[in-house]
Amino acid sequence: ELPIVTGQGRAQAIAETWLQDVWAARERASFGLPPSLLALEPSDVITLDAGGRLYPFRLTETRDSAFKAIEARSIEPFNFDALPAPERQRREFDIVTVYGPTSAFFLDLPLLRGDEAPQTGYVTANADPWPGAVAFFRSPSTSGYELNAIVAARPTLGKTVFGFWSGPLHRYDQSNVLRVTLEFGELASVTEEALLNGANYAAVENGDGEWELIQFQAATLVAPLTYDLSVLLRGLNGTERAMRNPVAAGTRFILVNSAVASVNLRPDEVDLALNYKYGPTGEGIDEPSYGNAAHAFLGQRCLAFHRWLRQRLPHPSPWTDHGALGGGELGGRRRNPRRPRHQGPGHLRWPRSRRARRQGRRRQGDQDRRDQARKG
Repeated sequence: ELPIVTGQGRAQAIAETWLQDVWAARERASFGLPPSLLALEPSDVITLDAGGRLYPFRLTETRDSAFKAIEARSIEPFNFDALPAPERQRREFDIVTVYGPTSAFFLDLPLLRGDEAPQTGYVTANADPWPGAVAFFRSPSTSGYELNAIVAARPTLGKTVFGFWSGPLHRYDQSNVLRVTLEFGELASVTEEALLNGANYAAVENGDGEWELIQFQAATLVAPLTYDLSVLLRGLNGTERAMRNPVAAGTRFILVNSAVASVNLRPDEVDLALNYKYGPTGEGIDEPSYGNAAHAFLGQRCLAFHRWLRQRLPHPSPWTDHGALGGGELGGRRRNPRRPRHQGPGHLRWPRSRRARRQGRRRQGDQDRRDQARKG
């Protein structure tokens, strides 16, 4: 026996030939030949005339004696011609993709677009291979998870290479250069007009888990997947408190685009630790590709105006922000009891000073005296 590798059509032709050969060898013959035919040997083919019909036979055994004894079997001469046989059609197997574990990133950022709910948080996720979309399920306990957000695109993210120092606000930071190495995606430079219209928004995480929002105009490729980002706008939307001197190398960098999704939060869920499960949308939440984490979003809204006032006014601030979550003084949640009920959300009221009240009473007295003089 000799093992061989061949195609389906060739193997089927060989099998058909062997079956035909077995059928053709169903007849046997035994006879003797005179010494003049001693030259015949096994495997030689002869023709026998029997009853007016010619039968081809192959000699299988010969014995020499007074005459040559022959054993033979019938054959079909054209049996070993190649028989046509179709090749087996190649079977198409469904491609099964096995997803690895999913990494999730929870970003406590102020409002990015302005049309989100006031108590919005943001999430993004990464997996290799990318499953097409990642679903975030949420529950206050360890069961009863409900779909809350879907990350529909793989984010452009990486880590910083060097320390990232603090920089100026409200103008270009021309001194610092942020070098990042990407795990996925690419970065590109933009014009100044595009930058001021919101292009190249990114978030940089510090060691305390806070995120600084920046923009960069120039992105220079210095090595494979490594970029130098320059001409920066720093501390956007009131995130300047996330600056450090420096933010250590190896911290997370995420490009803020459509791959960063907002989560749905109720006002009473702000600062409440909730359980999240996240993974490919095409798989169940109990699959190994799903990860889990607990996170409490702060619902930061827009921080810039709040912090600008806190830096310039005494504490406690006389300003009352009735649009902040829970109302109360800036940065707090206590309700100002002096707030007039008719004033709507977002109204800022400055309490009158003693001098202003005195001047108001004097003007009111002068007006009363003029009114009495007219009547008299």
